Amino acid sequence: MISTVNICLGHLPFPETYADRVDVFLTSRQIHGHSHAVFVDDAIWGPNGGALSEYSQLLWLSDNFDQVVGESAFVRVFQYRRFVSRNRVGRQATADFFTYIHADELESFADDFARNDEVELFNRPHQFRGGMLSQYAEVHPMDDLMAVLRFLLHTGRITPMAAAAFLREDYVIPSCNMGVFRRQTLKHILNLLRPVAEFLQSPDYVARDGYNRRSLGFILERLHSFIILDLIRTGQAAQNFGNHIVISESAEVPRTITI
Repeated sequence: MISTVNICLGHLPFPETYADRVDVFLTSRQIHGHSHAVFVDDAIWGPNGGALSEYSQLLWLSDNFDQVVGESAFVRVFQYRRFVSRNRVGRQATADFFTYIHADELESFADDFARNDEVELFNRPHQFRGGMLSQYAEVHPMDDLMAVLRFLLHTGRITPMAAAAFLREDYVIPSCNMGVFRRQTLKHILNLLRPVAEFLQSPDYVARDGYNRRSLGFILERLHSFIILDLIRTGQAAQNFGNHIVISESAEVPRTITI
């Protein structure tokens, strides 16, 4: 019995030579000729749905979880150019929390896409100077994060103590939505994150340009990271970390500005 379903996220497909590693491809673009592609239009979340970034597809997964995952006990999530490996391999990139490989080296990572997982595997946490809050403030508008927290507090989706713990968090799991999750773990996390998308209809939502057009996705990522760390600290998930691998031709991996 296959215990793991492999779900790829992205506006581009996984390298074609290794398409057999993908069971479901959740994409924000109409991609023809890809048998596993499921087009999830950002517009289902309203005119600002693109601000959710890949969480547009992940929250759709939350709403269609059992249909997509079937009876699989584990869900592996990876992106069109990123995945989590059990081993720290590859070349050092410009950021020290991931390594990179060339696309033609993916054959060496076949075990990292096997469909017989028995344990969870999360991306590795990274301690940024100044913690989560300082790292966020360096690259994103603080008004957005504060507005989302006010929204969650006013609607009773987060307690004041949980909000305070979130803001004090020292660690961040970059690209935390990747990894191998028990089905119940991933379902639990997505159910907690699902109401945050409602902020798009709040009068306090501000549309951004350029890199920060995906503003709510960046906040969801921090909340997702915080939830995983809390599950580990409270003994609800095992501390089992893998390593962040990026498929790139150089150590300088460009940000995705528009999708």
